[in-house]
Amino acid sequence: MWCTRSFQVGAGLGLVLAVLGQGIVAWMGQEAGAAAVLVSTGFFALVGLLGGVLTSPWLPLRGGRPVAAGLVTAGLTLTTAHHVMATGVRVLTGALPTFSGLEMFLASPSQFFHAALVGHRAEVYSLGVSALVVAALLFLLLVRRSATQRPYPPALLAAVGLGGGAVLFVLATTPGFRSVGDSCPELTLLSSFGGDAGDASASARKGARPPPSVPPGPPLSAGEAWLASARAWKGPRPNVLLLLLESVPAHHLGYAGYSRAATPNIDRLASRSLRFRHVWSTAPASSYSQMALLSSLLPRRRPWLEQYERINYPRMLFHDTFHSLGYDTATVSSQNENWQGMRRFQNTGTPTFYRDSNDHPGPHMGEGDERKLPDHLTVDVFLEWLRGQSKAPWAAYVNFQRTHFPYALPPGFTGRHQPSEPNPSTFGFLHYPREELEVVLNRYDNALEYVDAQVGRLMSHLEASGQLDDTLIILSSDHGEHFYEGGRITHGKSLTDIQLRVPLLIHWPRRVASRDVDVPLSQLDVMPTVLELLGLEPHPSFQGRPLTELERPGAPHPGIFFTLHGLRLGDGVVCWPWKLTLDRSSHHYELYNLEEDPGEVRDLYSPEAPIPAALLQVLTAQLEAQLAYHSPQGPRHERYAPRQVRCPDWSTFASGQQLQVGVSKP
Repeated sequence: MWCTRSFQVGAGLGLVLAVLGQGIVAWMGQEAGAAAVLVSTGFFALVGLLGGVLTSPWLPLRGGRPVAAGLVTAGLTLTTAHHVMATGVRVLTGALPTFSGLEMFLASPSQFFHAALVGHRAEVYSLGVSALVVAALLFLLLVRRSATQRPYPPALLAAVGLGGGAVLFVLATTPGFRSVGDSCPELTLLSSFGGDAGDASASARKGARPPPSVPPGPPLSAGEAWLASARAWKGPRPNVLLLLLESVPAHHLGYAGYSRAATPNIDRLASRSLRFRHVWSTAPASSYSQMALLSSLLPRRRPWLEQYERINYPRMLFHDTFHSLGYDTATVSSQNENWQGMRRFQNTGTPTFYRDSNDHPGPHMGEGDERKLPDHLTVDVFLEWLRGQSKAPWAAYVNFQRTHFPYALPPGFTGRHQPSEPNPSTFGFLHYPREELEVVLNRYDNALEYVDAQVGRLMSHLEASGQLDDTLIILSSDHGEHFYEGGRITHGKSLTDIQLRVPLLIHWPRRVASRDVDVPLSQLDVMPTVLELLGLEPHPSFQGRPLTELERPGAPHPGIFFTLHGLRLGDGVVCWPWKLTLDRSSHHYELYNLEEDPGEVRDLYSPEAPIPAALLQVLTAQLEAQLAYHSPQGPRHERYAPRQVRCPDWSTFASGQQLQVGVSKP
């Protein structure tokens, strides 16, 4: 009968693709899974069966057989396309794509198609042609099979097909079942819908400590009280300038020890600033980290990718804060702020001067969502706005972008580090040959020098106008960047410190003496610290804490939380000196002592050890509080976001065996 034939065709196709896919994965030196072959085969069989069930009513109709065969073929072809694409992504990145990765792809398909084509154009085109051939053969086979089939399936068969799909989805989103199909593209995609906050079993382990409490956020009335105090504020009113670099790791600046003198202007600024040595971004992706910095809010609000489509929670951004204090405010950005909905998040209704790459005639660099404005033009826009300001103090956020991959300089600019042109056929965001690393570093450092020159232009203008010493300047980066450290490149694919640790400078010579600050901080702490320097309390919406509170001897420290939503899913926390990360895509935990192992070489994770268990409790409690607050039943209309969970007191772990963690892994 028709459903049986559709089932058989799906199973056969799935078996062939699964065996080939796992063979390629194993050949590339990655871990293959026998269970993945069985699960993928079953999934394809289920798609075929459900296609047969749904299309069988077409068979008795005139011309219905080709329609039924075409619909089943379309379903199997789409499933094939996902399986092949997912296998390719795993080969390139080491991870199978998740629902969040699919959301990112749909938001900017041209960007991801380009990334996939670089270095693999022939293979991608060959796969496309092969897919068309396979689809045609499937269609012909199914049309032929449909000629002698019974038109309607028994009710039992329909129930089995639909029930099997429901059971597979439920199992896929059950944490205990996910490890069965870690190598299975279909199961990985389905399981990413589950979005669990953490390992709830951590609290139930023998000898585990009680889970930490999550302080609720202040009532919304606290915001009204803050505004009243802000209006009555009589403290100093320096200008405030927030400069945000793109993809610059903490160690890649001259003042931080980088061997090349690529950032003389930033280094000069650093010599007169607070230099924060241990600062973590909230995510290795711009759409999360930048908005978290501006708002002092954790970006983890849902199990999947946050594109700011539902903004039904209170927030107070950089421009809102300073507008409340009587400042003229501006946002001038080289990037397309529509990327992943960032402009929606920033649109709070507060009057402000706002310009991004979409508001400028250009010339631009890049296409689509990656269409960016050269940074020297961004500085031109900002300086023009600045010259037109009244005597009121101003606060501005300026975003630079040239150090984002592919690190290209604008036309007319040349870098002094040569050669700097990698092979365009192999230079991609997901992969480029290690042999070209020196060329890529030259290219990146040229871009960094170009950005540094723009910072120098701003400083020169402020100095010439007598404003430099009385302008509070904050300089940071949204996240870091890999250059084959640990075999990784670019960003957005892991929670390593190279991707998360960022520079942070606060410059205000008239009030703040230059020094190194070694206390660990999150970028959430930047806005509270700036307000503290002005003599103001943090706004009650902020989840971060001010520097003096964190530097106070014996003061409890909140966890430093970060998240990854994209090609991979992950979460992590730093409670100095310990760092725990959870890769949800592979269900893999890692634990590092950053004081002894800043390069994250020795993974000390052991599921039964008390330190990772305590960190996991902290991480799980925070994530559960975040998701509960942002759920439909959450108290967003009554309270601000929950506060951050405090870190464990490691001194209480000092007796007996409690400091034992896992053995170092090779």
